[in-house]
Amino acid sequence: MSQSRMSAERALRKVRTLARKGQFGDALALCSAELKRFPQEKRLVAEFDAIGRKIPADRLPLEVQVERLKVLFEEGGHAALIAWASRLAPHFPRFPVLPKMLGGSYQALERYDRAAGAYRLAALLTPNDAAVQRNVGAVLAKLSRHGEAVAAYDAAIRLDPSDYKTIGSRAISLGALSRQEEAMAAFEAAIALAPDDLALRHDQALAQLAFGDTAAASTSLSVIHERMPHHAESHFTLSRMRRYEQDDPHIAEMEALLARPGSSVEERVYLHFALGKAHDEAGDVDRAFGHFAAANLLKRELLPYDIEAQAKMFEDVGRGFEDFAPKLAGFTSNVALARRPIFVLGMPRSGTTLTEQILASHSKVRGGGEMRALRDAIQPQFRSLADGSEEEARQAVDKIRAAYGRALDEAGGAEPIVTDKMPANFIYAGFIPLIFPEASIVHLGRDRVATCWSNFRQFFADDSSGYVYDLSDLARYHRLHDEQMAFWNRMVPGAIQRLDYETLTDNQEAETRRLLAVCGLDFEPACLDFHNTKRRVETASRTQVQRPMYRGSSEEWRRYEAHLAPLVEALQAEWAAAA
Repeated sequence: MSQSRMSAERALRKVRTLARKGQFGDALALCSAELKRFPQEKRLVAEFDAIGRKIPADRLPLEVQVERLKVLFEEGGHAALIAWASRLAPHFPRFPVLPKMLGGSYQALERYDRAAGAYRLAALLTPNDAAVQRNVGAVLAKLSRHGEAVAAYDAAIRLDPSDYKTIGSRAISLGALSRQEEAMAAFEAAIALAPDDLALRHDQALAQLAFGDTAAASTSLSVIHERMPHHAESHFTLSRMRRYEQDDPHIAEMEALLARPGSSVEERVYLHFALGKAHDEAGDVDRAFGHFAAANLLKRELLPYDIEAQAKMFEDVGRGFEDFAPKLAGFTSNVALARRPIFVLGMPRSGTTLTEQILASHSKVRGGGEMRALRDAIQPQFRSLADGSEEEARQAVDKIRAAYGRALDEAGGAEPIVTDKMPANFIYAGFIPLIFPEASIVHLGRDRVATCWSNFRQFFADDSSGYVYDLSDLARYHRLHDEQMAFWNRMVPGAIQRLDYETLTDNQEAETRRLLAVCGLDFEPACLDFHNTKRRVETASRTQVQRPMYRGSSEEWRRYEAHLAPLVEALQAEWAAAA
């Protein structure tokens, strides 16, 4: 037996002896110390956990409690860790490991606003810890507070100039702020430090593509393919940049990659979506649909989704609004917004990107893209809005306005108006005119089958749209969307302006003039030439808004009519049930 093994054995015996004597605190303190020497000794971990359960947590020595919290974190017990560390932290305000762990657990649970607060406290306590500054930047980026994220990344890079991953994350946030030259320079700096990091090069290609620089994106992707020909995600990205004809060699190349042994589920998802698009453009709808169906089936396996839970959430939002609305009678918030928002919302793939591009072509409007800010501002305050007193609800409104106002400021530029084209904002649409009476709200409508089919054939990088990967869920979700919008139109009549996608594409000038008018904007000819407006667009509709108005897209699903009979039947059944 090795010397270290013998030492671990002796430590374990000592710990057990102390525990048998009832000296639990001493046993845990010794166990904690020995775990630092033998961190991989699972028997010590098990003994530590078993003894810790025998005495109240608040009677454990601080060091022992911290070790227990570390075990909780490693086991994924984030909710329990948050409850425990939150009770402990006020008693030890200068103990940085507590806010670090709190930040990590909040981050794991996607409670990014809380994570940012915890990490920022840790950064104050450990100003020379680059990892903490990097984590601050990461969660702020998740909140779309990219200006603040860049500042945090800058602090981390000053502490560790060789951290190419942080430099790359900073580049992504700079791109989100439409600071194109700075973003590209940051990508080049990161790649110079890590030329073999293909994920970094792919992030660069995505940023170049978002800014419309397809030549640079092609160059970046070609470097990836030279070094790793089977890099599935980059083949998917390449497929978004080009049109396909029959016998295109890239189709055969991707088919061969799909048949390659050992490919992951994620890689097959990318390739199936790419091949679906390629065969669609090459005119083979049967093979295209087969690939789209396979991609969605695989994606659904990776991302379980409960449509009934979604329906209940919609219902809860509606009930919360009914309880909330009377509390604002006669109330005007003192929290002023420096910029006025225009909300563009509806089902995904219903024309929100096109509508935002038209608005962002106006001299007074900044295109904010798909902002998570409304949801992130409302959700932490929802219980106060719905269940709180009148005073609590009004205070919550002030907090929501302040948080959302910061997000508008983060959009960059000097324009006085910012668009927020997060489609899912329709969930909270009725709250908007009460909380943001200065805002305009535009709801996009489009043919239901066309909308659902456009979603089904689209890869979504954000995993929050789990309903799109099953045709029956898509039909049900569309019905929930329509019911939610009907509810809001009853609750806040006249506050939400509907824009029909097909009418917009068929009568561009008349509908553009009407759109600008309902948003309080004078007509400008540039809004008709929206495809000439240079701005970052990250959604799948990027190519559409970089060319003149395209008509007829809502009829394209009819090429797949034989395959989409179940979708059409499901939509009909949903509406028969709703009647």
